Amino acid sequence: YVFKGPLNVRKGAKDIDFEVETDSPVLIRNVEMVQYYKDEKGVRMVLANYPIESFEDNGTQYTNPEFPENVKTKIFYGDVSAADDDHLLEDDILKALTISDYEYFNEPLEKENITELSEYAGNKYDLVCSNGAYVTASDEWNVGEIKVSFITVKKDSLKDFTVAGKITPEGTVSAVSSKDGNPYVFNYDVSLDEVRNAIVGSQILNYSLIGAGLVLCIAGFVLKKERIDK
Repeated sequence: YVFKGPLNVRKGAKDIDFEVETDSPVLIRNVEMVQYYKDEKGVRMVLANYPIESFEDNGTQYTNPEFPENVKTKIFYGDVSAADDDHLLEDDILKALTISDYEYFNEPLEKENITELSEYAGNKYDLVCSNGAYVTASDEWNVGEIKVSFITVKKDSLKDFTVAGKITPEGTVSAVSSKDGNPYVFNYDVSLDEVRNAIVGSQILNYSLIGAGLVLCIAGFVLKKERIDK
C-alpha cells in the first residue's frame, strides 16, 4: 500500500518518566550535562548531550563525570496516521521522516520536583523545575550539573509525505524497506508509479530516501537530520 500525508496526530507524544505530554507527533527529551571541553579557544565548560572524554592540558587534568545512566536523551512518538487513514503509523516510519520545524517545549511543567516522578527520571540527581526544564539545584553551573529540556515537532511541519507500507496483523502500518534496510519513505508527494519504480530498483530523480531521521546534533544545542541519498 501507499500512504500519503499530511500527518494526523491522533494522540500526542508523551515522556512517561517525566510526565510531559504534548500534542506533537514527536517529543525529544534532551539531557545535557556540564562538562570540560577543549578547542582552539582553550578549555571551557559546555552543556552537551553526549559524553566528552576527560583530558589533560598543560599539566592539568580535566575530569568529566560519567554521563547519567538513568536520565538519557530519548525520542518519543505519538499515535499518528496518514491524513484520514484509520491505520496508525509505526515508529519506523516516523523515525525515517525528516522534520525541520522544532521548538522547545515551554509550557509550565506540572511537577515541581523530580522526586515526585518515576524512579527512572533521575531522582538521584536532585533535579528541580526551572524555566520549562529540569536542572540540578545549584546557584551556578558546575561540571556535572544536569539539564533536561524538551523539544517538540510542530504538527504541521510535514504537510506532504509518501510511504510504501504494509498493514501488520495488529492493524498498524509498517514501512516496506529495501534489501539494505532503507525504508521507502519520501518527504514529498510521490506518485504510485515512482514508488513502484523505487521498489523494483529504479532510481527516482531528485528524491532522497532517509537513512537516519531524528538525531541530536553533537553540539548539544541544535538538531540535525542525517540523510542517505540513493
